[in-house]
Amino acid sequence: MRYNQVIQSMLNFIKQFISNPQEVGAIFPTGNILSKVIVETANLKDTKSIVEFGPGTGVFTREILNKINPNSIFFTIESNLDFFQKMKKDFSNTTTYHDSAVSIRKYLDENNIKACDRIISGLPWAAFGEKLQTEILQKAYLSLSPNGIFVTFSYIHSPLLPSGIKFKKLLEKTFKKVEKSNIVWKNLPPAFVYKCTK
Repeated sequence: MRYNQVIQSMLNFIKQFISNPQEVGAIFPTGNILSKVIVETANLKDTKSIVEFGPGTGVFTREILNKINPNSIFFTIESNLDFFQKMKKDFSNTTTYHDSAVSIRKYLDENNIKACDRIISGLPWAAFGEKLQTEILQKAYLSLSPNGIFVTFSYIHSPLLPSGIKFKKLLEKTFKKVEKSNIVWKNLPPAFVYKCTK
C-alpha cells in the first residue's frame, strides 16, 4: 500500500470512529504487526473455512489471504456501511456481507458450511454492551467445528478496566480454553491476542 493510501485509510478510519464510535471502537486501525500475530495465532494451515468479523479497512483480511489455502472458503461480515463498501472495492475477490456478526449462521448456510474451522474477529468489544458481546460469542461458539478456534484482540489497558475483566470472564465462560498472547508493543495502542478453543 502506498504512503498516500495509508494516510487516506487512516483518515477514513478516524472519520468512521467519530461518526460511529460504537461500530469502530478505536481511533486508529490495527497495525500490521498485530495482524500477523492474530493470523499466526489462528494457525490457518489446513483450515477449510474461515470467517472474519469486522474487517474494517481489511488489515486482518490482507494477512488472512496471504496465509489461507487457496481451496479454503473465506468470507467477512462487516456492519459499518463505509467499511463494507471499502472492502467490496479493495477486496473484490473476497466475499463480504453487510450485516452483524450475529448473523454468521445465515452466511455459513449460504456457503454450505456446517461449521467453520476459524473465526477471526476485529470487532470493537469495548463499544458493545454485555448482552451483544454474549450474543456474538455464543453465535461464534455454535458456528465453530469441534476444537475450532476463535481469535480476537484487546488493548493493553483492557484487563485493568471492569469491562475488560468482564469480557475475559465471558470468553472463559463461553469457550473450553482461553489463552492470551504476549503484548504487541508496536501496535497503537499496544494490544494482545486471545485464542479461544471450542
